[in-house]
Amino acid sequence: MGLRPDSLEGTLNRTLRWALLTVLAALVVVVAYALSHLAEGPTRLVMSAGSKGGEYYDFARALAQLAATHGAGFTIEVRESGGAEANNRALAEGTADLALVQSDTVLTPSGRAVAGLFPEVLHVVAQRDAGIRTPADLLGKRIALMPAGSGTNAAFLRVMDHYGFATTDLTTVELPAQDAEQALLSNRVDAMVRVIALGNRGMRELLKHEDLTLVRIDQAAAIQLFAPAMERTLIPRGALSGRPAVPPEDIEALGVRAILVARENVDDAVIEALTRLLFDSRNELLALDEKTALMIDGAALRRFGMPLHDGAEVYYDRDEPAFLVQYAEAIALGLSVAALVLSGAWQANRWLAARRKNRGDEYNQQLLDCVESLRAARSPEEVARIESELLVIFRAVVDDLDNDRFQSESLPSFTMIWDLAKDLIARRRAEFAANGGK
Repeated sequence: MGLRPDSLEGTLNRTLRWALLTVLAALVVVVAYALSHLAEGPTRLVMSAGSKGGEYYDFARALAQLAATHGAGFTIEVRESGGAEANNRALAEGTADLALVQSDTVLTPSGRAVAGLFPEVLHVVAQRDAGIRTPADLLGKRIALMPAGSGTNAAFLRVMDHYGFATTDLTTVELPAQDAEQALLSNRVDAMVRVIALGNRGMRELLKHEDLTLVRIDQAAAIQLFAPAMERTLIPRGALSGRPAVPPEDIEALGVRAILVARENVDDAVIEALTRLLFDSRNELLALDEKTALMIDGAALRRFGMPLHDGAEVYYDRDEPAFLVQYAEAIALGLSVAALVLSGAWQANRWLAARRKNRGDEYNQQLLDCVESLRAARSPEEVARIESELLVIFRAVVDDLDNDRFQSESLPSFTMIWDLAKDLIARRRAEFAANGGK
């Protein structure tokens, strides 16, 4: 027995009414949700950032300024802390949303990596006559460490553990950086330790004192085997001063990388916006903090073993085409064909790497030519002209870096020569000013 036309019409009308009511209810929920978020305003993120005047704190302030300028949908409140380890604890305790840590930090389970920032080097500075040539010579010596909570102390103790020394075997005192420098200069300690970016101005000034010397980490390669988040590196001859050359020869060292991390429960959309701000506004960030020229993205960041925040993953995977998942089997077949050309691709990659290295060498030579021109300059106008040439070179390096035409490994030497040129500009201007502009 079928439905009569009027019965069918009634059924349809009731269905339509219920559908309309459902749609209206959903719209009310969506509008209410949107209005509530609009009323909340931008998300406030608390960043634990190290001590005032330190490189972590300076970076955090630069990032906060950039977020405010761009109206990125979030604001950053920068808070002072004891250093990388203290920042990690703040993340674990929930008193910070963002933190700056070292790549060798054992990240709290609630922490997720966002971006790799700038490389840092473990500097061990000793009295020249204290008989300290390697870390093994530190036994029985007075050592100034950074304040409790600093990543410097954890990195240093990890190195000393490799040499067979426990914390109780060492005579240490924890001091703020400036106090540690004064204690070293006044012979109240035999050595001081600090993890800081290579070429840091304060470290360059300290090592101008001829009675101080850098200690080489003679087993850096072995230490890296058991602590892969630490990297064997070299401090090049003249990296901290060109005349006289400090160090006087290349010395082995260990490096880490500053990492921006976030709590796992920070909204994915906020972290995606933060990551986008970091990389899409890189040139503006460079103007505020030059060290950010050395930032690395998700692919390079994964080698440190830190899990990425889902919001950062969204940004890093933004260019992944959707068909990669849909046609996974077809792509696998294509990969088998691509194996036939791997040899040629490998050779091409070697050629490109050599080309990028050559480009880095060319920029370094251009900087050195500018340094020589500055030394020979005879007027303030000539100094200004050379400074303009330096800025042109700097912009070209940033552009080449963004377009993968320049090896990041060449940047430490470029940065060292760049800092030397900037110091020389200031010195020459002061000389001309003292001589009435002549």
